Order: sequence, then C-alpha cells, then structure tokens
Amino acid sequence: MSDYVAVTDPTNLAEAQARIRAITARQAAVAQQNAKRCQERDRARLTALAREAAEQCERAKAIADYEREQAQAREAAGQNQDEASRDPRRIMARISAAFGVSIGDIDGPSRTHRVLRARFAAIHAIRQANPHFSLNRIGLCVGGRDHSSVLSALRKMERVGVPQPHDGKGDAR
Repeated sequence: MSDYVAVTDPTNLAEAQARIRAITARQAAVAQQNAKRCQERDRARLTALAREAAEQCERAKAIADYEREQAQAREAAGQNQDEASRDPRRIMARISAAFGVSIGDIDGPSRTHRVLRARFAAIHAIRQANPHFSLNRIGLCVGGRDHSSVLSALRKMERVGVPQPHDGKGDAR
C-alpha cells in the first residue's frame, strides 16, 4: 500500500469512492499498528509491574523472616528474665516500698508531690519491663488512669527524668 495520495480532484464517483476506501484502509492499518504498539507497551508495563511486585513480596518476606528471628532471639533472652519481675503489681510494690508510699496511694487519686513521683516512677518501670503494654493497659495497672495521663507522665519523664526515691538527705522533693 502506498502512502501516495492524489492531489487532483477525482474525476468521477468511482475514483472518489476508491480514494475514500484507500484512505479508510490506511487509517485502519495505522489504528491496528497503534493498537499493537499499545498492547506491547501495556504488556511490557504489566510485566515490569509484576516483576516489581514479586521483588517487593520477596523483600517483605525477608523482612518478616528477619523480624521473626529477632523476636525469637528476644524471647529466648527474655526467658532468662524472671517473669515475676515484669508483673505490674510486683513492680508497684517495689516502687511503693522505695518511695515510702502505699500501692493504694499510687493507685489512688492523690496528687501530692511524693505520690506523683512514685506513680510516675511506677509508670516508667512498668513501661520498661513491658514495652508491649499499651498506654491504656499501663493506665489500668496504675489505678485505672486514662492513656493520656500515662502519655503525659512518660513525656514529662523524658523532659525532667525519672523520679528517684528520697535517700533521706535534704529535701524530699
């Protein structure tokens, strides 16, 4: 098929119809070629996307395997740690003894400086011993406090530091 198109006007109806058929045939051939190119391009894109998805899947599997191994290693190391030392009630008992307040004071509504310091230390100790505990769960361990109270205590300790028990020298603050 030639790309040549006659410049002169057709002399009769048959010649005009022949030219229209030729133009239509060329347009159909071009459209078919374009469709083939689009299909090939789309096929190549889909192949690349499938390859990329498979690579991402492999990376995700590798990360999951690594995290599982790390968790198993932490668990194996944690088995040596005494489970009782992670119990929130026992932690609070140690803190209350160290600060000279009762567990009821730590659980209770008191906002005295001495009790707040003990409560904050208990929140910090529970968080350190049980990092998987949610803020809600820590709040429940410390007298049913809201998660925002626990978060506020943790943030304050980041700024000011963890309260230490009074050693008997000087001011108790």
